[in-house]
Amino acid sequence: MNHKLNYPESRNEGLALPRQYCDTSDQQKNFCYGNIIINPSDTTAIEGETITLQCVFAIPKYAEEKCFWSKDGTIINIDNFTGIYVWTGDSNRGNCSLQIIGVANNRDDGQWVCQIPRSMNYNGDYSKPANLNVYVKPSQPVIYYGQAEIPHNAKITAKQNETVEIECVSRYGNPVAKLGWLLDNMRLDSDKDIISAEEDRKKTFKRTIQLNRMFGQSNNGKSLRCTLQHETMKTSSIYAVILNIQYSTTSIEVNLPSYIELDEGTSIILPCVADGNPPAKCEWMMKENNNKQWVVKTEQCNYSIESMNANDEGQYMCLAGNEQLLPSKEITVKLRRSKKDISGIIGAIIAAIFFVIVIILLVVVFILRRKVIKETKELPTREALDRASTTKLNFKQQIIEPDYMVPLPSEDAPLNPPTDSDVRYCKGESFRSTKGSSHIYSDPHIYENIPANTRSSDNRDSCQMDDGHYTEI
Repeated sequence: MNHKLNYPESRNEGLALPRQYCDTSDQQKNFCYGNIIINPSDTTAIEGETITLQCVFAIPKYAEEKCFWSKDGTIINIDNFTGIYVWTGDSNRGNCSLQIIGVANNRDDGQWVCQIPRSMNYNGDYSKPANLNVYVKPSQPVIYYGQAEIPHNAKITAKQNETVEIECVSRYGNPVAKLGWLLDNMRLDSDKDIISAEEDRKKTFKRTIQLNRMFGQSNNGKSLRCTLQHETMKTSSIYAVILNIQYSTTSIEVNLPSYIELDEGTSIILPCVADGNPPAKCEWMMKENNNKQWVVKTEQCNYSIESMNANDEGQYMCLAGNEQLLPSKEITVKLRRSKKDISGIIGAIIAAIFFVIVIILLVVVFILRRKVIKETKELPTREALDRASTTKLNFKQQIIEPDYMVPLPSEDAPLNPPTDSDVRYCKGESFRSTKGSSHIYSDPHIYENIPANTRSSDNRDSCQMDDGHYTEI
């Protein structure tokens, strides 16, 4: 059964105090604990360690009183804690030193006093109180995000410039654990720091620090760490999470010049690098030299030309983005041709030019020839002249006089055609006859330019030659 002890307010009240047993410090304070030789001292231990509380009294030889200990004013029955509390000396002769094996915070933490009770042979004595502080190693820190525990080194996802609330908690520590924040190697101040006693384990404490922050694109991939320091630990304990900050694609880079010339058979990789989180999707597009349409070549961020040939010539462009696809700069890829190829191309060009010139010359010759033929047809033929001459010679012998006579041309023919009332025309012939006249006219435009009422009464459009005369039909 535990008993409460009431210590006198004055440490030497009612006790026989031999001065020779007082320690120096107590003598300076003008009081001491009687016959005590060694007082227990304040001790700090980590839970689970083994420690010894020393206490030795100088008692008369005739006094045989057993020591006892009290904690926080309550007498402890040592015999009830076999294997935990062990006397290290003769407790019946004043050596009250006590060993505690595997100190426990909830059992041993407190103020200890050793004492020899008063008896008929001895006035009794007690030591000065000694504080035994039993430190308890706190639990590892844990990070909570959205009220959920996040595994160590796992990712937490948040949108750019969105305020997030992250907590770090450590429990069951004595004394209270020291917690802090690090963003990579940069220290961050906590926005809240809460300390509370644990209800399910006395003399231990819970500590919570809270961080309310907005993180930007530059923080993506950084390590947010909660650090714990404690008297029971030689080094700090760290619990980390990785920031996964989501942001839209803003830039696309193709680390190649805008114009590339490759030898036939060579290879090249066209890289496309785009920022953004989640990672951007990519498409490589190609537009051939003779095609106005862009064609998708691959949906990967890198496009490889394995063996360069003429089919690979054209313009290339990368489209990338995580919300919408954005275009990169255009890359022109050309095939570098050898001198042999160039000479062949030049020869082909010369041949094509020569062919075009020949065609043009043939067309010109054809046009000129047609023109000459046409003009030749419009001139009177030798046969026509001969017939006209014959008609003139036989003019008087003709029995039937035709309506229109075509006399031979004469040197005294009038320079101007006769009046319209005396002229009859035959369309489609180069000769024009004048009724009752021996003159011949060869103006091909007269017929078309004269009034319609002066033409043949029956509007005949051609003439028939008969024995050197043209008769309107």
